[in-house]
Amino acid sequence: MLLNLSNHPSARWQAVQLQAAAAWGEVVDLPFPVVPPEADEAEVMAMARAVLGGLEARLRAAPAGEGHAVHLMGEFSLVASIWYLARGARPPLDRVTWLVSTTERVAEVQPDGTKRSTFTFVRFREVPVR
Repeated sequence: MLLNLSNHPSARWQAVQLQAAAAWGEVVDLPFPVVPPEADEAEVMAMARAVLGGLEARLRAAPAGEGHAVHLMGEFSLVASIWYLARGARPPLDRVTWLVSTTERVAEVQPDGTKRSTFTFVRFREVPVR
């Protein structure tokens, strides 16, 4: 199972990204939390603990024996806090593969001067948190 913790639901993914995700089996979309810009470090760390608790519950309910991954993309301080806490995580979080998606960005300047960017999925990249 691939837990997609991002603001990009898998229903909107490109075919190549869906094919890459199929290596993990079912994709379960989990919305990435909104991090208030006023939040201090302690609040972000509390959010990270809550996110990890939710991931842990999902993984405990998942079929045993399967490999699981978390696709984690979002506000950087929360992502970094989640990874920091995941380093010392207990089962089942200690067996999760943490992934980010990589893209190629193509920017086009329109005649009116506005810029339009298109992102094309390239691959999932593993992030070692242990």
